[in-house]
Amino acid sequence: MEITTVDVLDAALQLELTELLRQCVESGASVGFVLPVAAGELETYWRETAAAVKAGTQLLLVAREGGTLAGTVQLALAQKANGRHRAEVQRLLVPPARRRQGIGRRLMKALEQVALDHGRSLLVWDTIVGDAGDQLYAKMGYLRAGIIPAYALSSDGSKLEPTVHYYALLSDAELTMPAPMVMPVSVAPPAAYVPPPVPAAAPVRPNAFSFSGAIERYGRSEPLEILIDPPSPADAGSFVCVVHAETLGLAGMRVLGAHPRQAAHLALDLVKQSTDGNAVLGDDDEPVDIDAWTVR
Repeated sequence: MEITTVDVLDAALQLELTELLRQCVESGASVGFVLPVAAGELETYWRETAAAVKAGTQLLLVAREGGTLAGTVQLALAQKANGRHRAEVQRLLVPPARRRQGIGRRLMKALEQVALDHGRSLLVWDTIVGDAGDQLYAKMGYLRAGIIPAYALSSDGSKLEPTVHYYALLSDAELTMPAPMVMPVSVAPPAAYVPPPVPAAAPVRPNAFSFSGAIERYGRSEPLEILIDPPSPADAGSFVCVVHAETLGLAGMRVLGAHPRQAAHLALDLVKQSTDGNAVLGDDDEPVDIDAWTVR
């Protein structure tokens, strides 16, 4: 199978894509159209897409096998000055007869690389709760941002359905804390943290990452101990980081990512969110800029 980025949507390709979109809509895919589709509506959509691709605001990937169109996906590049690091995944389409063959997964992985090549490190998108796309994205380890009820009309026009929003943070780096916070595994964890027993067969982890200090909330200062395990393989090809920070309500919280860097990034992001904006102090009682903690 060959996956390529299309620069020009000629008439022949638009015809192929129109037929693919028609098959998907008629099979129940929620991709912005409601049955019965008006005459010319799908064709108009692809003409508009062709214009966006030509303008450079939209990227289109197509998968072919034996010369036959096997799927497609798009990436809409955010144009606002403060959003040029992100893009929206749109219309992952695979012919109904070709589903569950790994085509959607391969298109998404190719799209990740294309996004990075265009300087986009954050991907966002949505899909109907429980549909084929929702199941695929969950298996690939992408992160759910939340669910909005009664968001979109079903493809047959019979009901309003909830949508789930996904995101992916793309990076070429490993989890890195500021230098004073890197703790080799040979150094004991902070006294307030008691790690769970490690099975004898478990491999030795090269490093863990820790922070020891305090957090100011509820009108008082509370001890804050954070330990983030390095990413390790999980189910379905995903990777997991485990976060230990009982003061923040994170007692062995598992964070899944599509690859090690994403898992590490999301684990750190979870810690930041869990502080609820309260001041974090270092062991010298000075404020710590946790926004400076990053995946590098």
